[in-house]
Amino acid sequence: ERRQTIAFSDPYWESDQAILVREGGDFQPSGWADFEGVRVGAQSGTTGADQVQSNLVGEGIIPESNFSTYDSYVLAVEDLVNGNIDAVVVDNPVAETFAANRDVTVAFVEETGERFGFGLRQGESELQSALNDGLATVRDDGTYQEITNTWFGQE
Repeated sequence: ERRQTIAFSDPYWESDQAILVREGGDFQPSGWADFEGVRVGAQSGTTGADQVQSNLVGEGIIPESNFSTYDSYVLAVEDLVNGNIDAVVVDNPVAETFAANRDVTVAFVEETGERFGFGLRQGESELQSALNDGLATVRDDGTYQEITNTWFGQE
């Protein structure tokens, strides 16, 4: 839908959804089917919330009452750490940061193929080309990887 009103640059970031659980906890799922009867959280209005709705609530694996939404993923992770919910579904880079700094771990990653790009008005082809050229330059010269490693700890 967005592509009809907004032009996008080439993607500058790609992400999937990760499932966070308490480190060393009893609940260590390897897929959606393992979620029967557990309590799950996600930030409202996110792909994580959409994944819970479609893969868990929509499939009848958990009732709607077992799905909590939060104003921020920080609040969701706090509820996870405090034992109020059993899992949080969140963007993988965010999950990796929490796993490195809190008593949580990534149980599995759901490939969603989300792509992030710069949005601009339709018809801004000169600006779109400049952004795409700039992205290509920083990828080709190693700057993109350096920034990614520094800020996201990924290679």
